[in-house]
Amino acid sequence: MRGLLLAAALLATPAAAQTDLLAAYATPQTLVTLPDGRKLHFHCSGLGGPLVILDAGWGASSLAWRSVQPQVATLTRVCAMDRAGMGFSSPGPLPRDTASIVDDLHAALQTPAFPSPYILVGHSLGGMNMRLYASRYPDQVVGMVLVDPANPHQDKR
Repeated sequence: MRGLLLAAALLATPAAAQTDLLAAYATPQTLVTLPDGRKLHFHCSGLGGPLVILDAGWGASSLAWRSVQPQVATLTRVCAMDRAGMGFSSPGPLPRDTASIVDDLHAALQTPAFPSPYILVGHSLGGMNMRLYASRYPDQVVGMVLVDPANPHQDKR
C-alpha cells in the first residue's frame, strides 16, 4: 500500500507542477501601451540583467515558455511576449509580418520596465522576429538563442 501511495505521489507531482505553471499565466501581467494605443503583454519574472526576451512560434503566446521561463528566471530577469493578437495583447493592424512585430517589440522595450541590453530568444516565427530585431538594433542586443527558427526562405526549399 505504501508503494502505491508513493507511486501516486510521484505521478501527481508533474501534473501539479504543470497546473501551477499554467495558473501563473492565467491573468495578464505587464501591459505596455504602444504609441497607437494598443497594448502589448509581457509575462516577466526573475531579477537582474541582461534582460531575456522570449518570443514563441506561430500561433503561440507567452504560455509556450511556461516550462523554460522559471528556469531562466533563476539567473536573470526574463519576459515572454504575447505578440499582437495573441494571449493578452491587443490585435494589431493587418497584415502582421515580422517587420510589424519587431516594430511593436521595439516600441514596448523603450519603456523603463525593459532596460537593455537584451538576450533575444525566439522559437520558429519568434526566431525570425528576433533575428530582425538584432539586425535593426545591434547596440541593444548582447546575445541571441534561436530555437528551431523559421527561415524567411524556407518556402523555397
